[in-house]
Parts: sequence; structure tokens; C-alpha cells
Amino acid sequence: MDVLSPGHQLAAIVPAWNEADSIGPIVHGLRKAGACCVFVVDPGSSDSTREVAAAAGATVIDEPRRGYGQACLAGMEVAVGHELVAFLDGDGSCDPSELAAMVTAAEEHGADLVLGRREHVDPGALPLHARFGNRLVAKVLSFRTGQPLGDLPPFKLARGDALENLRLDEHI
Repeated sequence: MDVLSPGHQLAAIVPAWNEADSIGPIVHGLRKAGACCVFVVDPGSSDSTREVAAAAGATVIDEPRRGYGQACLAGMEVAVGHELVAFLDGDGSCDPSELAAMVTAAEEHGADLVLGRREHVDPGALPLHARFGNRLVAKVLSFRTGQPLGDLPPFKLARGDALENLRLDEHI
């Protein structure tokens, strides 16, 4: 079911490094859920991530600088002008079919940001300091917004104009 209205543009940015096994279904799932454009940002995978992503219908963006934040920034540069921008890891930890529900939530609530949820976390995927920081920031945000939040998941949907107004760069 396509929840997007005519003319509604939704881009998805997928940071991926050596994710050949999971990237194809993610790209297909995002397209099926309504993304007009899927940008897979790759910092130089040594497997076939780039080829699998392109074969699945993604535009592959080269980003030689390593890091999740850098990949997101590179994706945002090519997603300028889209009404909504989704971010989703390329490792399969989130279900791309949830994108449609996130778009509906953004539209119904006029939200600038909608957070998805993590399906699973592989053992050792988040080191202790990352788990602690994630929980701490989630609790602070939950307290400040009055909304329950137990995780800062890798699946996010933001309004394009809100992202542009933040003027994010590598120094933030």
C-alpha cells in the first residue's frame, strides 16, 4: 500500500559497509514501502555491497571518509529537495517495511522526526559505552518530550526541510 500522496518525495539513505548479504532486500523493501530514491552510501566495501545495491535499484554514493555520521551527511547532500528523508542501516537490523508506518505517523502528527525500532542487535554489535550512551540519550529525550523512548534506533524519518534547517556538518 502506498501511503504517499502524489508528488510526495521520500528518499532513503542507507550507510553500508560490507553488507552484501543484507543490502538487496533492504533496498527492495524501501522501494516497496514508498521510497522514490534509495541512496546507499559506501566507504569502500571489500565485498559486493556496491554491485548488489545497484542491482536492487539503489544509487550508490562513494564516501571515502569512514564513519556513520559521515555517510549520513554524504547521503543528505544528494537527498536535498526531498520532502522526507529516511535513514536505515544496511545490516538488516531494522525492517524496511516499517517505513510506510513511519510516513503515516509523520503525516498524522505533523512530526519533524519519527524513530523506528530495532528488530535485533547482534551480540557485540554495540560496545558497552555505545549501549550506555544510547540509553542515556534516550532517557533524556524521553524526559524532555514526554514520549516513551527506549532506544535511539538506526531507522529514522525526518522532514527534509527540518534536516536542512539543522545545518548539520562533520563538526556537529
